[in-house]
Amino acid sequence: MGQPAIVVEEVDEHGPHADGLQSPYGFINYFLNTDRKQWPSAPGTAFMHNGNGLNMVYVDPENELVAVVRWIDNNAVDGFLKRLIAAVAEKS
Repeated sequence: MGQPAIVVEEVDEHGPHADGLQSPYGFINYFLNTDRKQWPSAPGTAFMHNGNGLNMVYVDPENELVAVVRWIDNNAVDGFLKRLIAAVAEKS
């Protein structure tokens, strides 16, 4: 058998870091929030994978949170994240 196509350790190491080509992009199309311009309501450590029609996988290590969302309007993402993070913090 061959090696796996994606080695988890490499994705963990390189994923949530800018690739140098364009600041919001990371390895394998991670969208980064390092400067908090993308989603001001989310921490700078958060990142996201986006697909067509804005299907997204939001990963927020600081708040121990992962959210999978389909068909959300791009202009509604930050408001959604603000409410999501507040709801999780309220339950803690």
